[in-house]
Amino acid sequence: MVACSGSEKLKMNVDQSTAGVSDYFELLKPRVMSLAIFTAIIGLLVTPNHVHPLLAVFSIIAIGAGAGAAGAINMWYDRDIDSIMDRTKSRPIPSGRVKSEEALTLGIVLSIFSIILLFVASNYIAAAFLFISIMFYTFIYNIFLCNQKIHDELKSKNQFIKNKAVLYENIYKGNQKNYKNLDELDFNIITYSENSTD
Repeated sequence: MVACSGSEKLKMNVDQSTAGVSDYFELLKPRVMSLAIFTAIIGLLVTPNHVHPLLAVFSIIAIGAGAGAAGAINMWYDRDIDSIMDRTKSRPIPSGRVKSEEALTLGIVLSIFSIILLFVASNYIAAAFLFISIMFYTFIYNIFLCNQKIHDELKSKNQFIKNKAVLYENIYKGNQKNYKNLDELDFNIITYSENSTD
């Protein structure tokens, strides 16, 4: 049997894409999108200026769409990392339900739509802030902040695996009589790994 790398597995899965509406909606990160919508609603409620209800609804839709667009681009950018992390490998792209190019296209089209819609429903200043927000999330957060956090998380996980392998060799082989079973050994390994430093 030939072993496949994470990127190869991702490509194989993507070739068999079977996306549904819920998969595309998941790309938009609905929980993050709901926070942006909630913030927009609060802003409209506390503003001293009168806002036409219809324009307010379209403005909220535009802000929600902009947040979703940034989420889709984020999932496209992190597709390789997502495919090897337990927490994220079931997402639409690494699981093969959505093709990566479809996610990117959705993010870009939705970004343009949301900015134009907010410009029409509100004003150019609001549209400009939405554009800046999408760009910040896409480039600053994705490339610098988020990836550094993921790198640290993977580094910590790899260090734990390394510690576990060393301790299996040094402790289990040298002190078999001191451990009744592997669960007890694992407990000692985890305790050691949590207390150790690089």
